Amino acid sequence: KSLNKLISSGKKQKFEYEIIKSPDLTETYEVSISAIENNLFLASIANNTESSIARNQNLTNQTIINSIFNSLEDVIWSAYYPNGEMLFLSPSAERLFGLDYKEMMNDPHYWEKIIHEDDKYIIDIIKKDLETKSEFYYEYRIVCKGETKWIRNKGKVFFEDNKPK
Repeated sequence: KSLNKLISSGKKQKFEYEIIKSPDLTETYEVSISAIENNLFLASIANNTESSIARNQNLTNQTIINSIFNSLEDVIWSAYYPNGEMLFLSPSAERLFGLDYKEMMNDPHYWEKIIHEDDKYIIDIIKKDLETKSEFYYEYRIVCKGETKWIRNKGKVFFEDNKPK
């Protein structure tokens, strides 16, 4: 009945099937069926086991990476230079700074706002170091929810084709 619907519709359908050969081995196949004309159709079967394994391995790797980032106390970050637009910020930032993760991702200057008033001069030094040395490493105070904390901040500009990446 389904095949008759497919033939009459003139559309292409794709299905994915898994064949469990043993507890450790599952093969994945993609079946494509296209209606041609007058009750004729074209079918192809492709073994997608390797791409399925690679896809699952990528998910496993991503799960491991996420687990590592979620367990870190240090903040890992990546931003475009020189505008500061955030590309990545580890979840530990929310715990350390006590700020909303989305707000930090959307505000390239959030880190400047939480620097202790007596240490605000460090902003210009960091920016100058990025321009002249392409890196910096400083300790300074931040104020988060009324609590003063000392942090070490290390940054480096990465280049691709002599342009900041």
